[in-house]
Amino acid sequence: MKTKQLINLAFLSGLLLAAGCSDDQHTGTTDNNEPVELQISPRVVLTRGVVDGTAFSNGTSIAVYATGDDYAASNNYAVYANNSGWSNTGADKIFLTGKPATIYAYYPTTNKYGADFTIPITLLEGTESTTITSQDNASSGTPIAAADGEVDCMYATSVPNVSNKVNNGVTLNMNHALSMVSFRVYKAADYKGAGNLTKIVMKDINAVGTTLSKGTSPKMNITNGTITEGAAQDATYTRAISSGYTLGTADANAKRFSILVLPTSASIGTGNIQAVFTIDGADYSVNLTPPTDNSGKWLAGKNHLYSVKLSGTELTISSVTIAQWVGVAGGDLTIQ
Repeated sequence: MKTKQLINLAFLSGLLLAAGCSDDQHTGTTDNNEPVELQISPRVVLTRGVVDGTAFSNGTSIAVYATGDDYAASNNYAVYANNSGWSNTGADKIFLTGKPATIYAYYPTTNKYGADFTIPITLLEGTESTTITSQDNASSGTPIAAADGEVDCMYATSVPNVSNKVNNGVTLNMNHALSMVSFRVYKAADYKGAGNLTKIVMKDINAVGTTLSKGTSPKMNITNGTITEGAAQDATYTRAISSGYTLGTADANAKRFSILVLPTSASIGTGNIQAVFTIDGADYSVNLTPPTDNSGKWLAGKNHLYSVKLSGTELTISSVTIAQWVGVAGGDLTIQ
């Protein structure tokens, strides 16, 4: 009789142990090969919409996509939010198994990737009412002034061979898919006006083609950052400066006014893109020169910085460099 009781007790204990394991199937260890939820650690700063630096700020989120034998349908997509640490509180989750996965990620998370693994890109051309606020977007040096509502588009370098046998956390290195063009405007000592900059317009003026294009349906591939724009379409970016910006007399201290654009696949040339600066009520226009590096292209992930000097009645773009994202050296421009 005692033997039968001991056998029944052992059987009951086994049932309870099995039930406990079943309830904990998503928090197991690599020793028993149970699925473990993917943890992430992205790198790149996000302030407002434009991204710069080396770490994300609180309140932002990125989407993650996994490929592999065990990663399809309900186990290949999740959105992680940064709230003093990255976590996934949504219904979609990724659980790592013993089979390897390749991990991808992208920003923004407004749209889930489509069947062609792309998300739409929204460019902010702007209107007369678009403003550029003051301090923004730099971890060091002179802050970038970006327009409200301007959003960067980013993708992560893929991370292969991720599984619960290797690790359950990945570091994601995020890359910029768009190109940035910035203007640092200052005045010479011989300029007699107040130097109040109120508007910047950058536009395509190529009479026989489109150099500065916004495309008809631009998209970014989330796996490698490749951008397809659809049909080429002339772009005009207008940035009004809120309350105006009084020009200083030193290039190094001037604020950088930045615009996100589609990368160019060929050199921008010398007579295809024009910038117009409204200073003290007068418009000063100049054709932008290509950078000397990268075959004159505006490439993804690079901030093409034009230094603009107002001297008397003459506006000079004295150099083109690449700052913050990556930099490119350029030529000199002068207008009367």
